[in-house]
Amino acid sequence: PAYSFPNIAAEAVAFDKDENLYVVETEQTAAVKIYKKVILNGFERYDAWKTHQGGFINPRGIAFDSKNRLYLADDGNDRLLRFNTPYDNGTFAVVASTFGNLKGLAIANDDMFITGYSRNLVYKSDITDAGGLNEKHIVGGMNKVVDVATNGDLVAITSPENSTITLLKA
Repeated sequence: PAYSFPNIAAEAVAFDKDENLYVVETEQTAAVKIYKKVILNGFERYDAWKTHQGGFINPRGIAFDSKNRLYLADDGNDRLLRFNTPYDNGTFAVVASTFGNLKGLAIANDDMFITGYSRNLVYKSDITDAGGLNEKHIVGGMNKVVDVATNGDLVAITSPENSTITLLKA
């Protein structure tokens, strides 16, 4: 590996536009930890920068939109959170709630995909200029969906409980 460091209970990771690393930790800390990208003597490393804790319960997925705002799936509180300037401070807004145990989220072209585990749904919404969500479009028929990833117009959805990965066109 290019670089490795210990971490307990890492659930999801994402990079911001400046290549800083954000790690969602569940279990013991229930936090978002930020690791600042540092280049020293030509070598790249990630130094612990700060930790955001905000009453999260079992935080899961994270993703950045085109405006470098961080979104967090706060599974135990069943809410989607937005940090407008996560590198600078831990202030967040509740964007939406009641997804049914949201676990995974992914953003492509400012379209957000969110998994609702207990409702067996995947939600797709456009992100507004202010960082909110427009009308939700729902894809059903998938049991116990956990994570989601995007690549262009392709969406991959995992369901470990059913031993499946479903690919959809966005």
